[in-house]
Amino acid sequence: MLKFLPDVSFTVVTNSIKVADTLKDRESLDVYLVGGKVKSTGNITDALANEFLQQFTIDICFVAGGGISKNGISTTTPEVAALGRTVVRTSRRNI
Repeated sequence: MLKFLPDVSFTVVTNSIKVADTLKDRESLDVYLVGGKVKSTGNITDALANEFLQQFTIDICFVAGGGISKNGISTTTPEVAALGRTVVRTSRRNI
């Protein structure tokens, strides 16, 4: 999905070290990496990350999960679910 990002100026806020590393050299982007404890997956999803994200108003949020049902997106842990709820709540549009 990253290869499809337009070459225009905008800000990316991510909890993924891999995403931040991939985008860091694109001059048109400002890239923010959420702070907190790094999991073995390279993602950051703890309470510190949640607090950090609450400082932003996000225009477009891309939400991922472990599964989708009629009740919504499911995740692997409660902390990941809490982080997802924070991002969705602070976003103007969710994809």
